[in-house]
Amino acid sequence: MPDKYLVLFTWGGQTYTYNGNDQVIRVQDYKGTIYRDAAASETNLEWYKSRPQRFSDAKDNFDTRNKIDEQSNLLKNSNKTTILKYEDTGELELVDGSNENLITKMDSRTSDFKVNLEYDDTKPSDVSDEYELNPDGSIKMNVNGIYAIKKEQHKNYLRNVDFGIVERARQVLNLDKDVTNVKITLANGMVLMNAKIVEKDGKKTFENDVKSAVYIPKSSQANGQVKFELDNEIIQGAHVEIQYALTITNISEKDYKDRNFYLYGYRPDNEDNIVTLRTDKIIDYLDNKVSFDVKAEGNTIGEVIQQEAQKKGLITNQGLLDDTNDIRNLLNRTQRVLMIDKNLATSLDKELRPNDTVKTGFSVSKLLSNVSKNEDSSFDNSAEIVQTVKSWGSSLITVPGNYIASNSETSDYDNDDAETVLIVPPTGLVTNYIVYTMVAISVLGILVSGIILIKKFILK
Repeated sequence: MPDKYLVLFTWGGQTYTYNGNDQVIRVQDYKGTIYRDAAASETNLEWYKSRPQRFSDAKDNFDTRNKIDEQSNLLKNSNKTTILKYEDTGELELVDGSNENLITKMDSRTSDFKVNLEYDDTKPSDVSDEYELNPDGSIKMNVNGIYAIKKEQHKNYLRNVDFGIVERARQVLNLDKDVTNVKITLANGMVLMNAKIVEKDGKKTFENDVKSAVYIPKSSQANGQVKFELDNEIIQGAHVEIQYALTITNISEKDYKDRNFYLYGYRPDNEDNIVTLRTDKIIDYLDNKVSFDVKAEGNTIGEVIQQEAQKKGLITNQGLLDDTNDIRNLLNRTQRVLMIDKNLATSLDKELRPNDTVKTGFSVSKLLSNVSKNEDSSFDNSAEIVQTVKSWGSSLITVPGNYIASNSETSDYDNDDAETVLIVPPTGLVTNYIVYTMVAISVLGILVSGIILIKKFILK
């Protein structure tokens, strides 16, 4: 019938194949493509006759989008694991402990359009121009009982009414964990080394020359090292203090909580509504060989968790860590974990726009004893962001709470390992023994030769 119409697309949950893997189109992470030529299309009821082919002709319901993202912001860690758990179990827990159903569908509609299925009543026309007539002037019916259309040009075709879906701007925080200073103090109180690590010409190195020490930077294959060579006589009773820095950077693609940007791609005049991320909690796995003094300067940034029940609670009660055997085994072999919280590490309490950075840090210490080649003193540290809050936008592409130190399969942007601090005996000891032996042999050879010559020439 001649009237105004629209086409409604309801989507969410469909799959497609990319690089041989099935991908699920979830409404949290996908959106309708940008709607072009909005001014002409939204005022012209016959837009479908003149719009360029392959343009997307429908727009997402922005109210529905707001509801999806508002719900996403209430989840315990808005990430794909949370959504997968809901799809598997139907359980969706919000930060306040309540439960509700996940929104899984988006409704996207075209602008209204007018279709004249019989004839265009806005132009002078006659029924005989459109249909075949019988001799008595009545409209002829075809064998199927349908009016016989006389002229092809009077048909209305709805061609190329299209709708496209695209991945939303990706949201992600990056964590860097680094050793920034190693201080070694002898038992008598004298500072033997104070090795500060800085960046020079884009490369990390010691700020000043440090004898018997070497800095090996991180690589894609290794964590890097801060290595010291010390005699056992010196190391006995010495105290080492290691300073760590955590740097969080928002490396997300830009997105805006703005209707015109979302639907039409019009960038706002200011950054007021740009999507931001905030780090709320970081878990730091302390090396079992070091001590952490909560009263030390700069260390009041979180809570040390060491009771077994408390560590298990990170999984069962707080839901900050994945409930897997690997994570449980990690907690069992880690004596203490440091839960860094934005409420204590106040520098974290900042809404980060893309490319923004915040830093925090702490120190650990160790009383050294003798070391040998077979039993070096090495200290490791790893950390992971386990709770993030976002203002809007897609779910996080990382999976908080799943990282196992030095495990590349679980590694992502939100975790990092610091350089290994290594204290070993001087590697030159063996070489020195060789030198001393060679000198002794040489001296002995000279003495023997001298005796032979004396006997030969003088005593003769």
